[in-house]
Amino acid sequence: MSTLLRLSTPRLEKAVARAVKRNPWDDNEHLFSVRDLRAALERRGMSDRDIHSLFFNIIGALEPPSCPMSHCKNHGGSGAPMNCRLERVPGRCTILKEYKQRQVDKAAVKEAAQ
Repeated sequence: MSTLLRLSTPRLEKAVARAVKRNPWDDNEHLFSVRDLRAALERRGMSDRDIHSLFFNIIGALEPPSCPMSHCKNHGGSGAPMNCRLERVPGRCTILKEYKQRQVDKAAVKEAAQ
């Protein structure tokens, strides 16, 4: 397995687990495995680069958009979902919410000063 697939496989598993709704009463919890999919694609002769590209197309559809706060201490990292090392969804991140609120407060103070 190439480095590309070592990075994209766990990230795709997390994205699928976050997006797929499962029945909590179902005994057969693991109906779909990304690693099984990867092995099947490799057996069919698909190159690592093509599998990686396919996985990232799927990840792009399943994951929320990336966090815009590039100055955050938790931004980025190797294969970090949504560009957050803490794997926080940008819409639910308290750090991002607090930053946006500070921006609104600064704009209100600036508006009041004029």
